[in-house]
Amino acid sequence: MSIDVELNNSDALTPIIATGAAGLLAVTPRILRQIITLPESISQTRISLVMFALALVGSAAVELQTDGFVGFTFFAVLFGGYLLDSRERHEWMTMLVFAGVGVHAAFDIAAAAAAAEGYLPDNTVAQPYGTMLRESALGFVFFTWFTVFAILGLLSGVAGRGTLNPAGDKGWFAFNTVNGGWNRQALPLQIALFIWAAAHLATIWHFDQGSVEDRLRLYSFGVDANGFVGYYSALLTGIVAIIVSGMIAERWFTRAMTLSSLWGLYLVGSWYENGFWTNQTFAESWAPLIWLAITFFIGVAITMIGNHE
Repeated sequence: MSIDVELNNSDALTPIIATGAAGLLAVTPRILRQIITLPESISQTRISLVMFALALVGSAAVELQTDGFVGFTFFAVLFGGYLLDSRERHEWMTMLVFAGVGVHAAFDIAAAAAAAEGYLPDNTVAQPYGTMLRESALGFVFFTWFTVFAILGLLSGVAGRGTLNPAGDKGWFAFNTVNGGWNRQALPLQIALFIWAAAHLATIWHFDQGSVEDRLRLYSFGVDANGFVGYYSALLTGIVAIIVSGMIAERWFTRAMTLSSLWGLYLVGSWYENGFWTNQTFAESWAPLIWLAITFFIGVAITMIGNHE
C-alpha cells in the first residue's frame, strides 16, 4: 500500500517555494560581487545588516501568508544560509537549504500518511495505546524524509564543489583541492552519503510494504507482526559508512572491510531475528555453526585481500 502526497494546492507548495526562494536570496550578495564591482563604502557589515533586515521582513511577510513556522524557516534559511555562504561554507549552506525544504516536504508526507484511509489506524487491538503507536509511526515517516533531504543536500554540496558552488578554502571540505570539474577526491564521502540516504529510503520502503500491524509494531500485543527496520538502523548505517569512507581515504582498507562486514553481518542477523527474512537452514541446530563459518570465511577473505594474497 502506498500514500498519495498532493502538491497541487497552495498549502503544500507555498512553504517549499518560500524556503527555496530564501535559499536563492541567501547567495545573492556573492552573485552580485561576481557580476558587478560593489563600491568600497558597502562593507561586509552593512551587507550583513541588510540581509538580516531582509530576513526579518521576509519572514514576517511569509508568516502573514502561511504560518509562524514557515516564517521561521524562511528566516533561518535566508540569514543562516547567507552567513554560511559568506564564510565559504557552501556545502553546509546547500545542506541547510535542502533541510529547510525537506522539513516542509516531510510534514506533507507525514500528513498524507495520517490522512490515508487504513494506512495507520488508531482503532486497533492495542487500545489504549493505539494513538501513541500511530504517532510513533508518523514520527518515523517525518524524521526519515527530513533526514533524507538533509543528506541529499550535503551530498549535492560535496559533489558540486567547484561546479555548482565555489570551492572555498575554509572549513573541513577545503582539505581536498578541486582542479575543475567533478570533485573526484571526495568520492569516498560522496558514496558514504549516498549509502546513508539509500539506507533511509530502504527503511521507508520496508515500512510502506508492511502490513498495518507491522507499521504499528503490534507484536508487543500478541499480534502476528514483525514491525519494520526503523530509523536508527539507517542512522547507524550512515555513521558506519562515514567512518568507513574516512578509513578508505586514509587507505586503511583492511579496517574498512572489517568494520563494514561486521556491521553488514549484524544487520542481516538482526533482520533474521526480527523475522524480516526466513530460512529453514538457519532455524536448525546447525545455525550457530553456519553463522560462525560465514564470519570466519569473511575474516579469511579480508585477511587475504589485506595481505595481497
